[in-house]
Amino acid sequence: MKYGSLFSVLLISAAGFTFSVAAPVADKTRVVKVLGGKATVELPAEFVRMPNAILKVIYEEEDRPQEAWYVEKEGDNVFISFNILDEDLKEDIIPMVTATMKNEWSEYSPSMSLVKVNSHKMGRLEFNVPDGEGNGHTYTMIQVSSFNGKMMLVEYYVTNDLESKYKPAGKVALSSLKY
Repeated sequence: MKYGSLFSVLLISAAGFTFSVAAPVADKTRVVKVLGGKATVELPAEFVRMPNAILKVIYEEEDRPQEAWYVEKEGDNVFISFNILDEDLKEDIIPMVTATMKNEWSEYSPSMSLVKVNSHKMGRLEFNVPDGEGNGHTYTMIQVSSFNGKMMLVEYYVTNDLESKYKPAGKVALSSLKY
């Protein structure tokens, strides 16, 4: 009986602590328009649109997304990018496309899930890419969806030193995508 009471007290205390820690984070988010107002996503308030000059440094022209948002003080250590490709994609083949991408990234042992976000079927990959120096990794989340019949990729990146702070925001962002 003593253990049951102790467990209950610990559970209630932990729940209260979790709520008190999580609540301020939720207050510091905002919904932003992306892709020229064609979509919206919920991001922490500290995210700002990444200037094209930085996008040009991070990406080769053929791989450059149409838009990215980042935490300026963290540089390119945490950001989310949005890209609508010229490739046709219907929702019913998203599982196959996501599985193909999982195979392409197999060296990083990605996990794959199929999710429904605001009534749209989407595929999601999550994996860690080791950094070039072997000291850490970049947590990567890629979400595949069909936007007006075209493939949309939303990619979220955060380095391991910032993962505990920003990884949850990435999951919220990808799960809040509306179009």
